Amino acid sequence: MLSRRAGAAICAAVVGCSLVGAAGASAATTYTVTSFSDGASSACSSGDVCPNLRSAVAAAVAADAPATVSLSAGTYTLTSDELSVDSAYSGAGDAVTITGAGPGETVIDQTDAGKRVLDFTSGGPYLVSDLEVTGGNATGSSANGAEGGGIDGDLSVVNLTDVLITGNSVVGATGGTGGSGGNGGTGGAAAGGGFYDVSGTGGTISDSTIAGNTVTGGTGGLPGTGGGTTGGSGGSADGGGLTVSNATILDSTLSGNTSTGGAGGSASTTGDFPGPGNIGYGGGLAGYPLADVYLVNSTVSGNTAGPGPGGAGPPATSAGTVGAAQGGGIGALEANGSFVFSSDTISSNSALGVNGAGGNMYLTGQSTGVWVKTGTIFSGGSADTDADCNVVKDMGFVEFDYRYNAESDASGQCDLSAGENDLLGVSLELGALAANGGPTETQLPLAGSPLIGADSTCTYSTGGAFLALTTDQRGEARSCSRPRRSGLRRSPEPQPSAAP
Repeated sequence: MLSRRAGAAICAAVVGCSLVGAAGASAATTYTVTSFSDGASSACSSGDVCPNLRSAVAAAVAADAPATVSLSAGTYTLTSDELSVDSAYSGAGDAVTITGAGPGETVIDQTDAGKRVLDFTSGGPYLVSDLEVTGGNATGSSANGAEGGGIDGDLSVVNLTDVLITGNSVVGATGGTGGSGGNGGTGGAAAGGGFYDVSGTGGTISDSTIAGNTVTGGTGGLPGTGGGTTGGSGGSADGGGLTVSNATILDSTLSGNTSTGGAGGSASTTGDFPGPGNIGYGGGLAGYPLADVYLVNSTVSGNTAGPGPGGAGPPATSAGTVGAAQGGGIGALEANGSFVFSSDTISSNSALGVNGAGGNMYLTGQSTGVWVKTGTIFSGGSADTDADCNVVKDMGFVEFDYRYNAESDASGQCDLSAGENDLLGVSLELGALAANGGPTETQLPLAGSPLIGADSTCTYSTGGAFLALTTDQRGEARSCSRPRRSGLRRSPEPQPSAAP
């Protein structure tokens, strides 16, 4: 078992290591909403009964005290712009809490083209809980640009509890057309298809699902007139599910998200040249630059990073260069902090194309970065180079392998070691992502999996201290006895269904 002394040693290696967690919510006023329809912000009757969601949010922001917007079951449809949350309150507790009856019951659905759902522009911390966020579609012309299709935390601290973020998108701006004799402009970058928060201190995501969101880099601009010019490069795409710099992610699932690089600008005139496509990075999660991120008891499964296609050329010219794809599940630059995996499942993610690298994870570690992993599975990734992990390390980058990890690839792409009680090069036999109990979908080992009956270290870290991890992602009790063999305990019983 990992000792607190070892945890303190890791913290000592990380400047500013601290406990990251959700702020408590103690609302002084609760605003209720009487209609599911959208409308202009107007006064709330009796002070706290509001005619629509937009009015309730405005009242909570103006309260200058912790305030809660309480939503009943049903779909709240936005038809005229996003919901902007900008509270000046800076005291104890969450400045504004938006809460519903549950992610399967309360839905906020954006139908206005080019608008995200929620935009937290400053202040906080804020809390969003027990609801679904869908339909957001941020673009380069949206407020704050092409980031955070579902929720944009901008520079605020946004905490999520029991939230489903699904069906949101971000698309970068199209590059400008080149002038006479000029090349096309570069397409705009895009980030955080479902959620974007690069605040300095970071928030907590717990018991939540971020699934089925997309981010696409902008298309490169057309070449200018005059011949001999080139179409613009496509824009980069980061974090199909979410983009963060600091965050704690607990008991959550990231699945089915896609990050696709922007296409190069096309050339239609002989003598002009098409532009190159750009990178698709971090299909599930992107961190750039990554500071302190803690992934605990969570699943990253079935996400995809895709390359931007090269622009089309005239008949006498070949298409532009295809971009790269890095980190189908996770793409991260680890700098100035720590990236800690504790009891996670990173599985069946893909980095597409001939330049695809790191199917499950692509990690660039700088000299000031630390990567810690304990009790974590890396399984069944897909990429042209390094199906499970592609780890690029600068001199001085520090790794801690605290054992009982598992990797399906025998070469140890994720820097695991059989000598450290890690399990390498065997089929881990995980079932399909499914509702197995707990707040989110998970992957249970099938009958005969080497993961069954083997115990993990049963610790996790969200900062300087390593704490007891007594339940798995489903909320089921874990065993914390000494391991009987290499591997880690993920389920007390095998799943009876066949392998996917």
